[in-house]
Amino acid sequence: MSLIRRAVAVTTLAVASGGAWATPCDLAIILYSSGSTTPLSAHPECFAGGWTNVINQINGTSFTQALAVSRALEGRWSSDAPGPRANAGMLRGMAAGGTVGKWNLWGNLANNNNRQNYLADNGGTSNSDSDVLTATIGADYLISPGFVIGLSGAFDKGDTTGTNTLSPDVNQNDTDGWTLAPYLGWQINRNWAFDASLGWGGGKMKSNFNTEADNDRWFAAANLNYERWMGNWQFAGKGSLLHGVEDYDNMKVAGASTAGTAAENTIDQLRLGVQVGYWMNGFLPYAQLGYTTDLTRKTTQASAPSDPIGDDAWYWALGANFFSLPGKINGGIAYRQEEGRNNQKNWNLMLNVGFRF
Repeated sequence: MSLIRRAVAVTTLAVASGGAWATPCDLAIILYSSGSTTPLSAHPECFAGGWTNVINQINGTSFTQALAVSRALEGRWSSDAPGPRANAGMLRGMAAGGTVGKWNLWGNLANNNNRQNYLADNGGTSNSDSDVLTATIGADYLISPGFVIGLSGAFDKGDTTGTNTLSPDVNQNDTDGWTLAPYLGWQINRNWAFDASLGWGGGKMKSNFNTEADNDRWFAAANLNYERWMGNWQFAGKGSLLHGVEDYDNMKVAGASTAGTAAENTIDQLRLGVQVGYWMNGFLPYAQLGYTTDLTRKTTQASAPSDPIGDDAWYWALGANFFSLPGKINGGIAYRQEEGRNNQKNWNLMLNVGFRF
């Protein structure tokens, strides 16, 4: 589209909206939908389905739920025989048999924080400050020794503030979403356990510039867990393979769909971590160290900005689990922080609790 036609489109929308289209974010969205290749990479903070925004969205919602499921199953397997009692030479937890109920109810609350700061294609610095709060609840049932099936549901609420040093705009995005995910868990033996989950859901984004977009999401996850006790010391490891998709519809500007602003974003991620804990009469404080890498990133969004974040990061975590054997209750708290990504800081705080009957 010629510059004249773009100018006519911008002017028409500005008049129709009562003069609300005077901001660089408005112009970026309109010009991008008209065929321009510059505004998106110059103002990534303006686009709901923008590549750098969605990376954090998938990590804070779908992947958080998948790992909450895995953590709930860790509590189920461990909570009947924590500490040195696990040396009995048989399956731990529910599969150890007998006196424990077959049902497990659990909940998980995670607050994910993300900060990004990098040079945009227009020469200005793009800043993004994002927080996502995700609440997950679930229930599972022991259908045979060492094998469970369950269902989890998650609800998330987030807000992202985006700015560019060459723009007076402050772009505020609010997101709401939900996901349902059936899952299974298999305790292979007293040291190894496996779990997998498959989730799908949707959500909506609204901005302070009278724009909004609906999205569909789905994920698949598999986790392999290892645990070994040496006296009061626990040594554990986890390998996770995660696949997440966020599919955004065209943005609606003042209620009207804006062609060309839809985007489907996909991430395949691998996480490997080790953990050391010490049993203290019902409490298990621990430290964790791990590595994460985005094996694949794909986006259908044209003119997406070059990768300013990087694929790889190290992470560390400190936490404590507790086990109430008579009450069949387990829970924990953990803080996790990523290190080593370019132009990004990422950390989260997580609480979880489980009850068996």
